[in-house]
Amino acid sequence: MEFNQLESFLSVVKHKSFSKAAKEMYLTQPTVSNNIQNLER
Repeated sequence: MEFNQLESFLSVVKHKSFSKAAKEMYLTQPTVSNNIQNLER
């Protein structure tokens, strides 16, 4: 588990949206999705 994966997860939970979480983190939506997929492994 890496910090950016956990940060992505918490941001998605906070915003209830992958795209809003990505915008807040200055990342693309696919990057946030990949971070969460890697967290699940």
